[in-house]
Amino acid sequence: MKKKRGQVTVFIILGFIVVISMGLLFAANITPISAPVLYDTKVKEYVTGCLEQYTNDGLELIGRQGGKLISDENDLSYEGYKVAYGIKKSDSREEHYPYRGALIRNSDELKFKNYFGNYVTGFDDHLSFLTPLCNWKEDSPNYFNIEGAKKTCETYGREDTIQDYLTRYLKEKMDNCDVANAFPEYNIKEEEVNIKVIIGEDDLIINVEYPIEASKGETKKKLLDFSINPKVRLKKIHELASHLIGWEDSEGLGILPRGDVTNLFFDIIRDAGSLDLGCRKVDKIEKVSCLYPGMEIIKVYNVCPSCSGNKFDDILNITDKNSIINGKPFTFLFAIENRRPALDYIEPISLGETVEAFGYDPDDGDVLKYNWYKDGTLQSEHSNTFTYTYNGESLTVEVCDNDVTSCDSQDI
Repeated sequence: MKKKRGQVTVFIILGFIVVISMGLLFAANITPISAPVLYDTKVKEYVTGCLEQYTNDGLELIGRQGGKLISDENDLSYEGYKVAYGIKKSDSREEHYPYRGALIRNSDELKFKNYFGNYVTGFDDHLSFLTPLCNWKEDSPNYFNIEGAKKTCETYGREDTIQDYLTRYLKEKMDNCDVANAFPEYNIKEEEVNIKVIIGEDDLIINVEYPIEASKGETKKKLLDFSINPKVRLKKIHELASHLIGWEDSEGLGILPRGDVTNLFFDIIRDAGSLDLGCRKVDKIEKVSCLYPGMEIIKVYNVCPSCSGNKFDDILNITDKNSIINGKPFTFLFAIENRRPALDYIEPISLGETVEAFGYDPDDGDVLKYNWYKDGTLQSEHSNTFTYTYNGESLTVEVCDNDVTSCDSQDI
């Protein structure tokens, strides 16, 4: 009995020795994997740095050019940039002049069918020329297709939206990040970059799928996803600009006659904080001011006196101190084309009566000039009053702004 117990003990000891030997042999054939310090820090920090810088540069350019990355030759030159127009003069609604909504009399009873700018033949429902903020396609990060769900953006477009512009810009720039040259001591393989820009209520989320394989010797590490979260209130800034111009509510409220192109008496600086502009909280119920704390608005008049054809055009500058880009407050600009003044409608007059004309400039700040004609011959200029003596001639009065070709007139 004792002899059998001794044999069992020997077999157990031999078994332990065999197991330990096999374990050591297996371990000797494994390639050692170092801790992924390099690839979780240096490479990732470098790529994230590229993404942050390119995002800042893209946002700065978009803001300076009125929501566009590629400028048009017809955009307004200002401080080295070409700024897109948010407001253009009307080109088709001549019957709305002279203004019959009473510039002086009964000024509270305005007829909002009179649009002062952005009325383009065939596109009467487009109040704003601003580039839309979000893409509405199904693969867009801000796409909505849930019954009863609220839109995450107020303005949508097909392909040429701010969301699209920034996405394409980042994809092009990230191809220049060139991780391989930044880390020549490593063997780095890069694959195609995919960008997703999400427009948040008070920020942006930039997600990047960027497959990178970095290796040195037998050590390999593959990175796929990078993400940053710029605290830029792009959505709120764009909504402020849209409502200042003139807002058509897509949730069923119709055109809101409170903006610059729908209300001749709207002052784009003075009235920027008004609740009547129609901005609402995320729940779309409670009214809020479009002008949030930290935002400032400045209007710069006649910014390009040397420009041919648009020397009297203006720039609206929206600056947000709570959104910092490249160490400076984010700035969003859009151009305003010079619009002709409106002449208050003059009722029929009697012989010998002194006629008083009154004009109003939708762009504010322009100096108005009055011209009086009999049978097309100039009788008086500058003064807004004229004493009518009738000798069979017709009487015409016109009001012009700084641009003498931009006038409104009436045959009395």
